[in-house]
Amino acid sequence: MRVKDLIDVLPASSFTYQGDLDLELRGLVLDPPKRKTRGRFLYPRDASWPQVPEEAPRPSPQKTEWTIQRALNYGISGIICSSELRGAPYLEGKNVFFSDDTFALTCRIVAAIRESLDTQRITAITGSAGKTTTKAMLLHALRAIGEESIATNPGNLNLQRMALRRLSLSPQFSHSVLEISSSALMAFRKSGFTVSPDVGIITSIAEAHLEHMESLENVARIKSDVFQAPPAGGTAIINADAPHADVLIQRAVSEGCQLVTYGESENATIRLASWDPETHDTVAMVGQQPIEYRLGTAGKHTALNSLAVIAALRAHRLKNWRQGVEALATFEALEGRGQTAQIRLGTGAQITLIDEAYNANTASVRSSLASLSAMASDGSKRRVAVLGDILELGPQADQIHRDLVDAVLTANLDHIYLFGTHMAALFDELKGRTDSVHHWPDLASLKTDLPSQLRERDIVLMKASGSTGLKDWVAELVAASSSPS
Repeated sequence: MRVKDLIDVLPASSFTYQGDLDLELRGLVLDPPKRKTRGRFLYPRDASWPQVPEEAPRPSPQKTEWTIQRALNYGISGIICSSELRGAPYLEGKNVFFSDDTFALTCRIVAAIRESLDTQRITAITGSAGKTTTKAMLLHALRAIGEESIATNPGNLNLQRMALRRLSLSPQFSHSVLEISSSALMAFRKSGFTVSPDVGIITSIAEAHLEHMESLENVARIKSDVFQAPPAGGTAIINADAPHADVLIQRAVSEGCQLVTYGESENATIRLASWDPETHDTVAMVGQQPIEYRLGTAGKHTALNSLAVIAALRAHRLKNWRQGVEALATFEALEGRGQTAQIRLGTGAQITLIDEAYNANTASVRSSLASLSAMASDGSKRRVAVLGDILELGPQADQIHRDLVDAVLTANLDHIYLFGTHMAALFDELKGRTDSVHHWPDLASLKTDLPSQLRERDIVLMKASGSTGLKDWVAELVAASSSPS
């Protein structure tokens, strides 16, 4: 899209422009490029950008100016910046959009790019848990059927700046598979921007970030924004077993989406009919048609995620979608999200470590406990859960932790090791109902005592919010075990 064509569709009062009107705008970048790339515009975050909890503080004006000058020195084609910088000597003769609200302008530019798309396919995935793994599984399936031209956000970089950047690059790819956070959707809501994906997926609704979203129903309402303003034929894919699935379904229907549900519910469009915890053999019912395949990773939650992948491949009308489903047999768990390792502790005991320590919310804790429970166990192979605090739950945190008692007891594990302030509330609920639960006030004390509690062949799940530090200790354990003695 040429700059002059873009200007024609932008609100005239929202910006001023100086520079080459015939320049082809080929996407946006977050940081100064490492090499000259014609057509890319830098959009630094300034005071007009909403501050979200997961982000670092906004850069100072001095830092912003340094970033712009560095980008210009590295050959960036253009800049989107505050009107306060109009007249700056280093911007003289450069291609610049000036605006009092660069966030709103950036959203409008990306919306114009989105409107210009023809054959490109956009999938947007959100949810309280499972979105990063579902995204990775869908990417794996798409690549297996020869769809190599894909834009995606790396890892779980799912805040608004990264989402806007990846959407701005959509014209250059046949597929865009994007993970979108709730905070990004909240920021977009305030600016009137909609992602408008061809396929929108909501994997789960759980008590996550309640400090900022107040209630579980509000979490569902915010995440349902992913279905807003779909293109013709746009599809909503919804976990039918999620809390407030009715809210999600109602929103999708009201926006005019084609609806596909998935899960264990008898009424789901794509239903998990069976899943073997040992072989990972899976049977999904698509309507009345059984689809049999094998998964390369453990966990019932992974099997449920695979149903969303099937739904997405079919929604994009890919003729060889079955080949993509078969390819899930070679999908490997992501670090911190179910990766399994055989490690030897300093005590000499070799254990199977299930690394779920990247992050946690109630939905993912319940799923992880259920998956651990399904694993074969005997007197010489104990199932052990190490659970740390779930953070950012606000004043309801202790009660939300207490409510996990049923998931822990139903799992019927050999040992449950808890640590952290909020997990003390769960410990109090479990005391007297099982002899296999223990609690430490913090990670440091757990690290001192836990190795001596574990023994040869134990299967050990480790899960907590990332900020507890558990993921760092898991990394240390794996590194120490793999290092030559």
